[in-house]
Order: sequence, then structure tokens, then C-alpha cells
Amino acid sequence: MHKLISLIVVLAGTTIFPYVLLAQNYDNVWLMSDVNGGVEINFSSGIPVVFSKELPIIMRGASAVISDVAGNLISYTNGCQFYGNNDQLLPGGSGINPGEIHNEYCSNSAYPTARQATVVLPEPESENDFIVLHKPIEYEYNQSGQAIDIRNDGLFYSKIIYDSVDNTRKIIEKNVAIDLSSFENGAIATVRHGNGEDWWIISPMHNSNEYAVFLLDSSGVYNHGYFADGFIDTDSTDGSGQSRFSPSGDKYFRFNVYEGLQYWDFDRITGEGSNYRFLPLPIEFQVDWFTTAGGVAMSPSERFLYVTNGEEILQYDFESADIENSVIKVGEVLNTDSLFIPPSSFSLQLGPDCKIYAFSNSGWEHHVIHNPDEQGLACDFEQGYLQMPYPVFRDHPYYPNYRLGPIDNPGSPCAEPLVGLDEIVEGDEELTIWPNPASNQISMSGHTSISLVEIFDQLGRKVLMVDNLAPGLDKIDVSISELKGGMYSLRVRYVDHQWETVKVVVNR
Repeated sequence: MHKLISLIVVLAGTTIFPYVLLAQNYDNVWLMSDVNGGVEINFSSGIPVVFSKELPIIMRGASAVISDVAGNLISYTNGCQFYGNNDQLLPGGSGINPGEIHNEYCSNSAYPTARQATVVLPEPESENDFIVLHKPIEYEYNQSGQAIDIRNDGLFYSKIIYDSVDNTRKIIEKNVAIDLSSFENGAIATVRHGNGEDWWIISPMHNSNEYAVFLLDSSGVYNHGYFADGFIDTDSTDGSGQSRFSPSGDKYFRFNVYEGLQYWDFDRITGEGSNYRFLPLPIEFQVDWFTTAGGVAMSPSERFLYVTNGEEILQYDFESADIENSVIKVGEVLNTDSLFIPPSSFSLQLGPDCKIYAFSNSGWEHHVIHNPDEQGLACDFEQGYLQMPYPVFRDHPYYPNYRLGPIDNPGSPCAEPLVGLDEIVEGDEELTIWPNPASNQISMSGHTSISLVEIFDQLGRKVLMVDNLAPGLDKIDVSISELKGGMYSLRVRYVDHQWETVKVVVNR
């Protein structure tokens, strides 16, 4: 476990809370896992650092992870049970989404539902208690008793509370029904109310073009109304693609590879969706082999919108007079290593570092758009930016913009670094770098052979990478003659897929 320590400074009788206590760093830790093992991606330093992590559960589609305001991991779920930051089952944490499918899958796997079927929100007026929204699914049978489909079984919530008496977190009010209507599988999207405290929750209805709007406030969660327009969701689109708000919350997007991009204006005060618009996916980017693929995310400035069809990344310019024809292909995921399970670009997520991450459906790597506010290829799409120590399957984190403030002070979706990168490196330091500081070349050795070397500047940009290293080398030499003087973060991946990160100084 990686613990971040926040200091409270007392000056002249006044308590000053530093940024890390005021910021909403609930999305600081991402977890993924499959039968091969677990992975933690930690953003505390401002650069995503990947760790191997033993997790007691497989995650997948119904997974959700939440940290506290200071970025410390609190709890995670795979749609079957809730675990705490000590990787132990939370009190009351078993039996989530009970029913036939739970009984079939949860003893040895994860809850097998669509993306965005579980979302964790801080309870209004509280930093310690959380509302977990979740959508169970059940089999639909014909008259002969044969299972012919899987349908949503309503919208529910459970609650994570902090018990100050015994200093523990526990689950209460478990599996509480909010609305027993039939919704589309997954596709929960959430955004802060215009007051900066409450939350709006949007869920598409099944076999309908209606969207249910719920409000989470200090009194609970309740249905606020509906808005309607656009395509009628059918069984072929159920659970496909992504739903998401813009960083400021004034637009709501729905995207899948069948229908293209639909979006509405959204009023964070009234909860009303209006002014429906549709952007068809260009025919050359339409695919029918990746039926559930489709990701959407908007850049921090909200000028550019990105969508993915499973292979390619497209960019739309929302400041263009002709948004539809502003589309540019800015990236493509290639199977350069001829892997049996090829990498893909399955869904998108704006990270706390304000880069947009593109997740493979399964495999060893995830990708990044380094500069999403730049036009065209200047956005700098990089395949394989995040290398996993194990192949993972359909672990696609969904987070709303937790840092969104009230209408008159919305703030930035970007998080400030919480600690130095060296403060979150796990385990004993086994990587040796010499000389450090250096001018022209650095040498390094670790606990086993190194397979990859990456160097990042202080803005988190990758400025140097050395891969395809020969196996069995005891020492690696890397030229840094092209780097400017300053502080850098160097991370290596060993042949056993462990990672280690250190700081290096370049003298000029």
C-alpha cells in the first residue's frame, strides 16, 4: 500500500489546509487485475507509475476504485464484493448485486456486466462517506425456460461509510433499489451539480431514446425526470460504447461504433438535457468486428473531442464552424508484435494528469494522448505508454470530473502532483544509477536484466525511451547528451515485468 501523508500547517492560530486536502483526488489510484495478477497505476507524482499488486479479486467490467481526497486508496469492487486498502473484505462488503448471475460468476471471477455499471461518488457534504451506484443484470428466459438474453435489473446503490469509533470503513444500506426500471447495461454517467456539492446521474433507458436523470443530494438519491431524443437503443447497442460528460459538465456525450456520436447540452442547475446533435462516424472508420468498442473523452479545454472505434483515434474540433468535417485521425493501435491477443483502443478516460488514456480490451499495454488540447498529430498519441506487468482484461476505469466546482468557480480537471515520484516507489530500491548527476551518459543495473528504460521531464512528458534491449545484460548505458539540464524521472521495466523509478539530474 502506498500512503500519502498530508501536512496541516498552523500559523498564528490559523489552520492552513494545503491543496492536497482541498483537492478531490478520488481518482488518484487505478486498479486492474485478471487471473495473472493485479496492477496499480498511481498518479501521486503527476506521472502514472505502474506497480504489480496482489489483489484478492478479478476486476473487469463492473469494477470501480475510489481514493480519499488526499489520494490514498480507500476501496475497490468488482461488482461482487468490496475490499479495503488493506486488501481485506470490508465489513458488509460481500453479496453485491445478488442473484443468479452473482451466484454463477462471483465465486471465481468478476461480475460480467458492461462498462460503467459501477460508479463511486463522494456523498454530498462529506469527504469520508461514499455512494456506490451499481446496475445488476439477470438472465431473460423464454417460455421454454431457456436463457435468451441478459437484461438490466434496475439501478441500485450501496454506501461506504467511515466509522470513526473503530477507524474502519464498512458497507451499509447494501443493494438499495433506486429505480427498478429496465435500463441499458452499464452506461452510468455522472457530473457535479451546479452547486458544487450534489451529483447528477444519467442512465439510458433500455429499448428507448429516453434518458433518466437522478439527483444525489444530502437527502439521498431520487429520480429527477427524463429527457429524450436521438436513437432508440436496441439489443445490438446495449452496453456498447461510452457515456460521458465534458469536463465542465455542460455537454453529455453518447458514442458507439454502431451509431456514431450523439450529444446534448446539459444544465447543471436544472438537470435538463437539450439541443440534441448527432455526428456520424466517417464510413472509413466504421467497424463491425468490435461490437462493444467505442470510447469518448473531451480535452481539458473542451476544444477537442476524441472518439475511438477499437483501432483508430479520431479528433473533432468543437471550435470549428463545421464540427463534422473537422474530424482528423490522430492515432492508430497497431499489432506490431503479431500478438495472439492484439492491442486495441477500446475506451477513453481523461486522467488526473489531464492526459487522455486509451485502454486495450485485453493485453499488456494501454495508450495515451499526451497533449489532448493540441490540434491534429500535435496531440501526440503514443501506443503502449502504460506497460502492464500482466495482461489484463476489460479493466477500464471510469471516473467523473471529481474536481469540478460550482458554476461560478468550476476549477480545473487537472490534479497537482501530491508527492515526489520517489515517495511512491514500492519496495527496496534495487536500481543503481551512475553517475548522478550526469552530463553525457548514465549507466544502470538492477535486481535482474532491464528490458525498457524511459525518462520523463518534470511535466510528465516522455523525452527518451530505450527498448529492445538484449536479454541478460548486467549493465545498461544510456546516452543523455540530447537532454536539457534539469531534473528527470527515470523508470525501468525488468524482464520479470517489475518496475522501478528514480530521479536523475542532467548537468549542462
